[in-house]
Amino acid sequence: MRDPGTRADRFDGLVAVAKEHVTASLESDAVPLDECRFRLRALAELETDGVGLFGADEPADADFVTSVGNYLAARIGTAAALPLVLAMRTTVATQVSTPRDLDEPDGGDDVQHKFLIHRRGDHVGVAVEDIDRGERVLGVFMDDDSTLEVDARESVPLGHKIAVAAVGSDEHVLEYGSPIGKATEDLEVGALVHTHNMRSARW
Repeated sequence: MRDPGTRADRFDGLVAVAKEHVTASLESDAVPLDECRFRLRALAELETDGVGLFGADEPADADFVTSVGNYLAARIGTAAALPLVLAMRTTVATQVSTPRDLDEPDGGDDVQHKFLIHRRGDHVGVAVEDIDRGERVLGVFMDDDSTLEVDARESVPLGHKIAVAAVGSDEHVLEYGSPIGKATEDLEVGALVHTHNMRSARW
């Protein structure tokens, strides 16, 4: 079992995961725009209040997520907070438990995946751990369990997107097999994909 790190270590990553969940809900029209904005405002308040509310030096375990969930539920209601808490809890469970190891094709040492790609043909994956600039990282396609290696051109925090295919400026960026926005500059494989280089399809 791996050390999940302290709550201070994981706070920003967990908030990023919750934001990613809200964004995915918005882009898939699963949740109305006003409700998504309401949830994002609550997450922004959570970031402002900081991890100090929950014991910064304690382990980032499931109890931490419960504390964060209670905070969100008090502000946006239990029904709205629940999917965000479940997304966070899944992330913590992945970090605390032994991760899935994957054999390299040449029979070399086992390597651990650090990002997930929802479908083949997607242009981006989502980091399940912090990725360092210059690091060669392994990703897993969730639809068929095949793998892909990428050299990270930038640091990619947990919960953020990494480009797994080149995308030209003003071209659609695909995730879940659907456009989630347009690139505002050329995206190279391994780049961090965020609001600085992608315009959401909803705005």
